[in-house]
Amino acid sequence: DPTYRHSRFRRRRARPIRKHQRIRKRGGAAVKRRWTPDSAPIRAPEADRSKGFSLIELIVALAVFAALAAAAYGGLAEIARVRGVLAQRQDRFAAVVRAVSTLDRDLRQAVSRPVRGNGRGEELPALAGAADRIELTRLGFANPRAEPRSNLERVAYALDARRLMRGRYPVLDRAPQTVATSRVLFDNVDGLRLRYLGNDAGWRDTWPP
Repeated sequence: DPTYRHSRFRRRRARPIRKHQRIRKRGGAAVKRRWTPDSAPIRAPEADRSKGFSLIELIVALAVFAALAAAAYGGLAEIARVRGVLAQRQDRFAAVVRAVSTLDRDLRQAVSRPVRGNGRGEELPALAGAADRIELTRLGFANPRAEPRSNLERVAYALDARRLMRGRYPVLDRAPQTVATSRVLFDNVDGLRLRYLGNDAGWRDTWPP
């Protein structure tokens, strides 16, 4: 029936066209085509204005970075200075401890052994001291090679040009040409004062009294 066909054809065309379908006319017939991503229209990309920094933003960032770098450099310089001062004081304190420990060890090992001096062979007491110097005979002279000598040693402490010196004699009874071998225990010494306690519980500036 032509009337029926026409009404059916119109009903089919009245359906809404979906997105994934397109209708083309070839000759007089309608052809459906499935939508694919390649068939979508290509749009020109819009210019992205959010990328990059302006000149003012770069200047502000550089100024902030320069301020932080200056503050960090000042802090690091101060830390380095303080560490240097502390290291110097620590080294000086260690030198004081070594000098005092050496003197204390020699005093603890002192023995009653008089010696002969460099002059005419005069006898020197086992311990002879003044306010700024002291000389004594000590025990414990190391002899690792088992040499034919005494294990006693004569040592002396004195202040010379603001340096605390420790001298040791190679022999106990000295000859006229015998000299002591000295080494510096502590430098930049402002003063040295020794006092000696006697059997009567009295302090003296020289020994023997």
